[in-house]
Amino acid sequence: MKTAKRLISILLLLIGLIHIGVSFTLFSALSSEALWFVSGGLVLIFSGFFNLFLCANGDTDLKKISYLRIVNLILFLFLVLMVIQLPMIPGFIGLGCTLFLLLFNHGSDRLSPFS
Repeated sequence: MKTAKRLISILLLLIGLIHIGVSFTLFSALSSEALWFVSGGLVLIFSGFFNLFLCANGDTDLKKISYLRIVNLILFLFLVLMVIQLPMIPGFIGLGCTLFLLLFNHGSDRLSPFS
């Protein structure tokens, strides 16, 4: 399970990097729309790092795990809205990754509701 969590976190990071990279091809100038697009990639990157950090450490601190659950829930809700507005494959992949991380919480696997 720990390997799956790590891979999903890395996938979120990669989607964020691709998202930022694509923004330079979609927008010819640094506009407010371009910055909003880049900020979506940054959110994915930060979420991926946060998930990866707690997964790598095997942290069992309930406070940190609670913060991580809140981060993943906020990202999940954002991605639901985004997929409703723009139903594209990367959004569905991000949504699936975030749902996985919500269901199978980081930290000790004994804290997961499915273990």
